[in-house]
Amino acid sequence: MGLGKKQMEQLGAFSLSAAAYGVGSLVALLYVTEWKAVCKYIPFYNMAEKFRDPLPPPKPKPT
Repeated sequence: MGLGKKQMEQLGAFSLSAAAYGVGSLVALLYVTEWKAVCKYIPFYNMAEKFRDPLPPPKPKPT
C-alpha cells in the first residue's frame, strides 16, 4: 500500500515546515551545547567578542 495523491500533496505542504523546524532545532542545539568548532562560523554567535577592542586600555602614567 503506497502513498496516494492526497498524501503526497500533504507531504509537500509539510516539507517546508519540517525543514524549518529541523534547522531551528540544529541551531538551538549548537547554541546550547556551545560546539565552538561550528559555532564560530555562525554570524550572530559571540558578536561582542568579534567587535571587542583587541588592545587593553592604556595604563595611567605615575605622577
